Amino acid sequence: MQAQSVANAVELFQGDNGRLPTEEEGLGVLVTRPAGLDGWTGPYIRTQAQLKDSWGRPFIYRQDGSGFTISSLGADGKPGGEGADRDISVQ
Repeated sequence: MQAQSVANAVELFQGDNGRLPTEEEGLGVLVTRPAGLDGWTGPYIRTQAQLKDSWGRPFIYRQDGSGFTISSLGADGKPGGEGADRDISVQ
């Protein structure tokens, strides 16, 4: 599952840097070192393309300081749905 791979990369980033990526930084910090992070040992994901869901839309990243969620709105790009339109969320 792509979302789980991205979540694993976020956890590796957190282990190296002592914090989660901020929502402002977004998931791009998994590919490109941000300024001022000496503990960064990435890239944690090889390409920006891997930060997109199966339908070519960027994964949605949310964090609340202690935890995070990686999600996709499914094939239709709208909340809810069933089958291929079902939302995917990994914490």
